[in-house]
Amino acid sequence: MIGDMSPLGFRALQSVGPPGSVGPPPPPGPNASSVPYPTVRAFKISENMSPRPQDRFFVDFNFYNNVNSQINAYDRVPIYHMQAYRYMFGFEKTFNEGKGSFGMRLPINNLTADPLPSARGIRTPTRTAVGNFDLFAKYVLEANPRTGSLISAGLLLSTPTGPGRFAGAPYVFGLNDLSIQPFLGYICNFGDWYVQGFSGFYFPTILRDTTFMFNDIGLGYYLLRSEDPTAFLTAVVPTFEVHVNSPFTHRDWHNRLDYAAVADTVNLTYGVNFQFQRSAILTAAFIHPVTSPQPFSSEVAVFLNVFYGRTRAGRIPIQPPPTL
Repeated sequence: MIGDMSPLGFRALQSVGPPGSVGPPPPPGPNASSVPYPTVRAFKISENMSPRPQDRFFVDFNFYNNVNSQINAYDRVPIYHMQAYRYMFGFEKTFNEGKGSFGMRLPINNLTADPLPSARGIRTPTRTAVGNFDLFAKYVLEANPRTGSLISAGLLLSTPTGPGRFAGAPYVFGLNDLSIQPFLGYICNFGDWYVQGFSGFYFPTILRDTTFMFNDIGLGYYLLRSEDPTAFLTAVVPTFEVHVNSPFTHRDWHNRLDYAAVADTVNLTYGVNFQFQRSAILTAAFIHPVTSPQPFSSEVAVFLNVFYGRTRAGRIPIQPPPTL
């Protein structure tokens, strides 16, 4: 699947005290130091991931425009036009004759922002930092070798190796912890059409962070599927995805004192995949949130997956294209 990378889950500093000063909201009492400020959420398993185990190397790029602009306006922060960039590098390796796989991914995060023209003495420097290191594994529970349909299960661990503040930016708060994501994945093929998706949970290891349920489903169609082994372009597959992110805890995003709070979000993903010589797939996509408050106004994603070993052409056919 292409994914939606939502929610990013970070809020900017609020302005308090004399003009030009920034900081958290006024302390609610003697336990003010326990107020959580999350900026880093783990990657969802559906981000550039197939329910099918694969042998591949991949590079991802995601751009998010106007991150948390609606919540920041509600919080009356003196910062706007926050833009986030993520560069992801990773690999996946199969085992047990392709029935299972394990892998890792590591992001590099970048954040830019502008102070409001009326805000004096506020600086918003651009920051870049290596993010959290992710480990994942999945295994096929049941498969139909004739159609390529399957059901799989797995686990994603996101380790807090990156800075608490997204990209290390000093103008956003941070809460970073180990998280666990168990999930189920599925692929159902119907000729040139297919449906696939993931359902899973996001369990943080501290109560101050938010517990989520993710439901991601995608529909794709083989606009082109070449049987010519010498062809350069072997498949073109448009896809449409719906991503529903439902928090179980910290649901009151109106509460300015609960920086872990997020709202239910629904994001729509429109993408197209180009397969080259059955050994690489280039994906381009546009993601748009349709619920309020929006985690971002729009997102652009570009992925490159290069396959080797069992997944490469001539060993096991790629059906459906793995990034869908």
